[in-house]
This record gives sequence, C-alpha cells and structure tokens, in this order.
Amino acid sequence: MLRTPHPADVVAQLERILSNRAFADCERSQQFLRYVVEETLGGRAGRIKGVTIANEVFGFEDPEQAQNSTVVRVEAGRLRRRLDQYYAEDGKGDPVRISIRKGSYVPLFESLAAVPESQNRQAHSKPPTRPKWFGSGAVVSGSGLFLVAVAVLVWVFLTSEGDIEQLGHEISGGPSLAVLPFDDVTADGSGEQLAAGLTEDIITDLSQLPAIDVIALSSVLPFEARKSTPALIGRELRVSHVLFGSVRGSPEQWRVTAQLYDTKSGNQVWAQRFDRGLSGTLALQDELALKIVEGMSVGFRGDLLNRPGRPPTENVAAHALYKQALDLVNPPNDMGRLLAARRAFERVIELDPNYAGGYAGTAYTHAFMAFWGRSESPDQDAQRAFDLSARALELDPSFGLAYSTRAFAHQARRDFDEAVLASDKAIEVRPNDPYVAIYHAAVLLSSGAPTKGIPYAERALRLDPLNPRTPYLNILGMANFHAGRYPQALDAFERNIARGGPFGAHIQIYLTATYAHLGKMDEARENRAALELYRDDFPWKDWIRRWMKEPEEAERVLGPLRELAAGQ
Repeated sequence: MLRTPHPADVVAQLERILSNRAFADCERSQQFLRYVVEETLGGRAGRIKGVTIANEVFGFEDPEQAQNSTVVRVEAGRLRRRLDQYYAEDGKGDPVRISIRKGSYVPLFESLAAVPESQNRQAHSKPPTRPKWFGSGAVVSGSGLFLVAVAVLVWVFLTSEGDIEQLGHEISGGPSLAVLPFDDVTADGSGEQLAAGLTEDIITDLSQLPAIDVIALSSVLPFEARKSTPALIGRELRVSHVLFGSVRGSPEQWRVTAQLYDTKSGNQVWAQRFDRGLSGTLALQDELALKIVEGMSVGFRGDLLNRPGRPPTENVAAHALYKQALDLVNPPNDMGRLLAARRAFERVIELDPNYAGGYAGTAYTHAFMAFWGRSESPDQDAQRAFDLSARALELDPSFGLAYSTRAFAHQARRDFDEAVLASDKAIEVRPNDPYVAIYHAAVLLSSGAPTKGIPYAERALRLDPLNPRTPYLNILGMANFHAGRYPQALDAFERNIARGGPFGAHIQIYLTATYAHLGKMDEARENRAALELYRDDFPWKDWIRRWMKEPEEAERVLGPLRELAAGQ
C-alpha cells in the first residue's frame, strides 16, 4: 500500500530526480520542482500559488499579470511531463514518488511499496469506504481544512453517483469557445495552408485544457462559408466566446490577426495583430498559435490557459487521414469498416512513423475486433492493441485515444477495473477530446456506473454537436438505458437515426429493449424481427453478456428480447 514517506526520503528523492537526464538543461523545471517540494516540506504548502511561483521562482516583477500566470501553467505542464517521463524510465524502481496533479501546484509524496497484483485488483474491484487520504495522519489547518471539507463533499457526491445534471456541471461548467476557421484573404490563396494550420493548432492546444470547453473542428467547419455574428454562433453552438482570425500578406511578410468575442454581449474582449516573415510555415504556425493562446489570457482568466506542447504531427496528410479513419470505424461492429479503417491507420504510420495517431488508431481496430467478438484470436488482438497503444504513448504520452483503446482491450478480457483506470487516464490527458469523453461514458456504463457516464456522453455532444458520423448519441442512449431512463434513451437513439448517424445490430438490440421497457410492444416486436437479419453476422447475445460487468444489466437487455421471441 502507499504511505507518506519521511521528509528525509523526499529530499533524497528530489536530488535523485534533479540529477537525472530528464531534467538536464531544464533550469526552470529544476527551480520549479525544488521550490514546491521545499515549501511543502517546510509546512508552507498554502503559499504555493501561481502568483508566488511567478514571483519567487521566475522573478516576474508583476506576478499577477495574466501573461505571467500563463507562463507558470506552461512550466507546470512541462514539469508534469518530465516527472512522468522520469518515473516511466529511470525512476521505475525508486522508493518515493513525487507528483503534481493537474489543477494544483502542490506536490504529492508517496512511498512506493510493492503490492501483489491480485491484491491491487481486489482493491479496485469495490468502491472505497472513504477517500484514500482520509485518516492519513496529515495535520491540516486554516485554508487546508476548508479544502479537505470541500474534497470530502465532492467525494461523497461522486461515489454516490448523485444528481446527473449536477455531475454534468462539474464535468463541464466553465467558459466555452468556438475557433472559427481563419480566413485566407491573400490575393493568390498562398495563406490557405497557414490559415488552416493555425485553426487546428489553436483548437488542439486549447482542447487539452480542462477549464475550457473547445468545440471540435468538425462542428465549426459548417460556419466557414457564412459570415455569422458572434451572437448567432453562440446560440447555435452554445459557447460563451468565439475566436475569429485572418491571414494576409505573402510568404515574405505575413500578417495574422485574431479577435476574441463574448457571444452574449457581442463585444470584442481581445484582439492582436502579428507580423512575421516566413521562417518555415510549420514553425511560424506553431509560434503564432502559441502567441494567440497566450494573448487570449487577456480575454479569459489567465490561469485558464496553458501551452500543452506541439501539434501531434506536422504531416498534414497523416493527420487528415487519421481523422477520416476515426469516423470510418462507426458503427464499430461492422467487420468491413474495421478492416478498412485499419488499412487507413496503417497508411498513417507509413506517412509519419513518429505520429502516435497511426499506432493508436491501428490498436483501436484490434481492440474493437476483440471487444465486438469479430476476432478469431481475441487474446492476440487484445495483446496487439496493448502493444500498439504502448508505442503510441511512447511517442506522445498525452494521446488520449491510446488510453481509451487500452480500456476497450481490457474490457475485451472482462477486466473492468483496469478498463476504468485506463479510461480515467484518457480523460486526464485529453479532457476536451469528444471521442475520449464518449468512450469514457461507454466504459463507465458497462462497468456498472451508467449514471456517471451520462454527463460524459453529453459532454462529447457538446464538444462536437454537428458531426453525425460519431457514436455520441448511441452511447448516450445506452447509458440512459442502463440508468433506467428509458424515455431519454429512446430520444437519443431516435435523434441519432434522424440525423443519419451510425446504426448497427447493437443499436437495434437496445432500441428493441427500450421500446419493450416503455410498453411500446408493436415497435418492440417490429424491431425484434429485424434482429434476425443479424443472427449469422453478429453474435449479439454473447456480446451483451461480455459487454456488461453485471449479469443483471445484461439481462435488462436480453430479458425483453427473449420474451418477445417467445411470444412470436
């Protein structure tokens, strides 16, 4: 089990980390880590805030300036990544772990003691009776007591599943943003690549931040051809802010402008112009995206913004093909789609062997082959998914879909606790990725917590509301079904059908069972008869039993179908 280490052991571990290659030539990270560790050990954890770090570590004269708060968050993100790298490599066997969770700058200290795998899994197989830190012997005073009280209330609320709407607010309650495609207003169209790249880079950078909801590019593109007002976009996409931008000039001298608007008032809250000569389009694109993200801290609270890192790949063709293949998978129990998507993901690897997306996507198809019962060797496909996703995470530890893929591979082996842990990690590193959110909903509902899954499914729809080739509504329907909310389940399934979304045998099953639970027996019988078309193609009864952790939840689906078959 984990326990609090002795302060002398923490100091020894700090020096061990700072002397490691992961922190070589990283003076800011070294200073940052040393400061927060020493302040915590000295009983001054309450002083560790962005403002004090900006002043005492980085020496900013005006530490409360929004730009400086952003720099602190940038450096905190880099420090967390270096710590992850250290413990994944040279620090694997170290006796003490030092970590800094997102949303805080105060470090955590844990003694690492070997725990048998069976015991570890058993610990995760049942809900805790109290928070891990409760009764740890730590002395808390002042504001610390307030934070502990808040944490207790949150923990009690979450572990009891609470009210769905309130939980949804906890998951997604902050400011929201639509980044409109930057306009290329050059005379000869030479700025098209830069404009498109800036749009995607800014969305990618901001979508990694848990404090801001950033609408997916697929739902913003319909606005490209029409000149809409901020107020109209705010109503249609339900966002609080809109970012407009344009590219002018020529490769010798670009001029990029960006303006941030409040959609409720229609007022411009921030604007800036950037003049740059061409030093390589991709390098310029990355520099300008960073400047715009940092500059937006004037319009948003500065402590909401961070610079997560470079875009996932500089190969535009590879990234475009990855996104197309991701949509091609749906509905995911279609063997032809899975194989076609796999070929596309493998082509992504050929185009850019250093892009995590190709490996994560290929792993995704192997995991789904095993998960949906489409594989002749499910254990081998699950293992292939683990191997490929591990390669993706070596290239990009923040690639959320790789963790989601691991969750489905665990589910294929009916290891539901490990599936939830992997999906939790996906949410941690990619809180604004709609696919990560929707798959987290799926993992939660199949693991016995459908009520907790509903807000994540709704969040996926919020982040990407206009893209019909997604599983969002179907999984929302399933989560509502297993939560006993049958009218809401039916509404989600019918909305998916109405907008031409993915539809397969698995949805036919749930739609039939939903009608039966609602007493709509004519519709239930009609849909039950249609299921016979899938009898030889998809072993849906076996899939339902594998898909659900609890037998009674599988019976919630299969029972009405069995009764319908008996009555025919």
